[in-house]
Amino acid sequence: MRNTRSKRSSYAALPAAIASARPASEASAAEPLLSLDLTHQRAVSELIDRQRRERDFGVLFVTHDINPILDMVDRVLYLAGGGFRIGTPSEVLRSEVLSELYGSHVDVIRTHGRVIVVGAPDVAAEHPEHAEHPVHRLEGLP
Repeated sequence: MRNTRSKRSSYAALPAAIASARPASEASAAEPLLSLDLTHQRAVSELIDRQRRERDFGVLFVTHDINPILDMVDRVLYLAGGGFRIGTPSEVLRSEVLSELYGSHVDVIRTHGRVIVVGAPDVAAEHPEHAEHPVHRLEGLP
């Protein structure tokens, strides 16, 4: 049986958190979608966006997965490799920008309104003879 209690608790606590931000001109949300299923991710994202528009305040939304909120954001601060880029999602979420940030080739693929970031394979995994610490594989696995 799945434990949905923490998901419900997180989801239920969000309106109270937003309500407490009423007098403020901005709100922050640190990984509010992390433990939620896709349906609740969308519901929470829409709730935050609706409150933002109705109350006319900005939201700093910290996430490792921008896809649930991609169509709701106007600016992105992307942190990687000790650097950062700020801009619109279309300015920042590009192969050349993320490749520069990571110092390695990165493909950014857009499909069905989503962004998929694919990094280059780890050299150690592809060429164990070049690794400082060899890659150990379990028998029977590729």
